[in-house]
Amino acid sequence: MKQVMCEVFQDQSQFEMNVKCLSKGLYTLKIHTRSGVEIKKLVIS
Repeated sequence: MKQVMCEVFQDQSQFEMNVKCLSKGLYTLKIHTRSGVEIKKLVIS
């Protein structure tokens, strides 16, 4: 099931995201940058 959990708009090369409220599991991060889109996996255990 796909669901948008968080949208962050930053004009920086780095940002921090608080993941304490997320349940254990595997998450997919879709990161839009000026040079394109990156897909990253995030595992919370």
